[in-house]
Amino acid sequence: MPNAEGAAPAYVSTVVKGTPGYLDPEYFLTHKLTDKSDVYSLGVVFLELLTGMQPISHGKNLVREVNIAYRSGIIFSVIDGRMGSYPSECVAKFVSLAMKCCQDETNSRPSMTEVVQTLQTIWLMMPEYFGPLPAKSMEGDSEKTSSTLASSSSIVNNLYMSSDVSGSDLVSEVIPTIMPR
Repeated sequence: MPNAEGAAPAYVSTVVKGTPGYLDPEYFLTHKLTDKSDVYSLGVVFLELLTGMQPISHGKNLVREVNIAYRSGIIFSVIDGRMGSYPSECVAKFVSLAMKCCQDETNSRPSMTEVVQTLQTIWLMMPEYFGPLPAKSMEGDSEKTSSTLASSSSIVNNLYMSSDVSGSDLVSEVIPTIMPR
C-alpha cells in the first residue's frame, strides 16, 4: 500500500499462504515478499516445464536437485522427454535463466524485466518456423497469432533441432539421486 507520499514499500510483510516449493527461501527468514519473490516462483515454474516434475516430490526439492545436476554438468539428463526437441543453445539459455531466478539470495535474481528480455532473446534464437514474437493483442490479430502458433507447433522435424536435447524419460516425477564422486 502506498504511504502518504504515494511511494510503495519495497516489500510486503504477510503471513505465509503460498504453496510449498514455490516460496522464496529468503521469505522464511525475513517474512517479506518482494518482486524478486515472484521471480523465484516463476523460476520454479520454469524448472517444472523443463523437468516435468513437481516442486516437492518424494521429500526432494526440485530447485535443489536441478541445481546439483546443473553444477555437475548433467542438466540435460533431467529434462523431460515430453518437452520435445529444441536447439541446445535455447535450452541451455532457458535452464540458465531458470537457475538465476531460483537463486537463494534475492539480490542475485534477475528482475522480472530482465526475465522477459531473456525470454525474448531465447525466442529470437529459435528457428524461423516459430515466427516473430507475438505482438500486443489488437482486434483481428488474435486469429493471425493463433494460426502462426498452431502451425509452428505442428512442425516435428527440422534441421535446427538438436537430438541431444530431446529430454529424458522422467515421467514418474521421481528425481534421480545424484551422488558425488
